[in-house]
Amino acid sequence: MKFEDGTIAKVSSSIECVQPYIFNLALFGDQGTIRNHQIFSKHWASQKGWATFPTIMPDSGDVSHHPFSDEVRHFVDCILNNRESHANPEDAALIHEICFASQISAREKRPIGLPL
Repeated sequence: MKFEDGTIAKVSSSIECVQPYIFNLALFGDQGTIRNHQIFSKHWASQKGWATFPTIMPDSGDVSHHPFSDEVRHFVDCILNNRESHANPEDAALIHEICFASQISAREKRPIGLPL
């Protein structure tokens, strides 16, 4: 996906591979990279390898540390206080539009602009 300012974003997912469960996250930038619980930055001149941060990684079927409880709490709070959620139907529709555009782009082998 290419944004108006030239920024490029890529999302990938596979549920049909044969491997242990892993939830990878990678953010690549011209100033550094974040990969799962590691970071590399050109701003740390003496850095020779990945800096690793101790954290719970979502790389198992154990979801006890996932934010599900907070998501439900947020949803209930929005209902009780008559507030719009940041995860609203309009955002969901935009996300689906991006997914549909990416499918069309892959099938037709050409860029697809938004809105569709």
